[in-house]
Amino acid sequence: MNTFALETTLERVWGLIKNGPPSWLAALFALAMLLTGLKLWRTAKLRGWVNGRIVSLETISQKGRESLPKELFWFSTDEAGKEGGERIRVSKERWDKMKVGQRLNIVTVPGEGERYLMNGLFASPAQFLFDLTLLFGEASMFFWTLSRWIKGVS
Repeated sequence: MNTFALETTLERVWGLIKNGPPSWLAALFALAMLLTGLKLWRTAKLRGWVNGRIVSLETISQKGRESLPKELFWFSTDEAGKEGGERIRVSKERWDKMKVGQRLNIVTVPGEGERYLMNGLFASPAQFLFDLTLLFGEASMFFWTLSRWIKGVS
């Protein structure tokens, strides 16, 4: 990046801080908050903190791995032929420990087609904490941009 482009970028950022952000930036953070909030709600359902999940005990019928741009480890159960019975992706460490014929708790949320491994990556406490932190950051930026925009308008 050349010096002129860096100076121009810094001037634009300073202009946002000094003059207040545009109104669409607050709307963008509101949309991000909505999407993160919906993901947190689904995670809370999957973890059982909110009613709305179905847990079923299923047997692993096959395992596999695919080499895409990133290696993908998966398994499917006897329910694979039924609605929502697609492959379930897992980490390599968890996949290594799984055996065909092993029984696992599979979680579904009514109205959604996806199935999840109980305590899998999507519903892990670390993922929930990350999303909660992300929501806090989005909310902070939303209220900051909104307050700066209101001060700039009045």
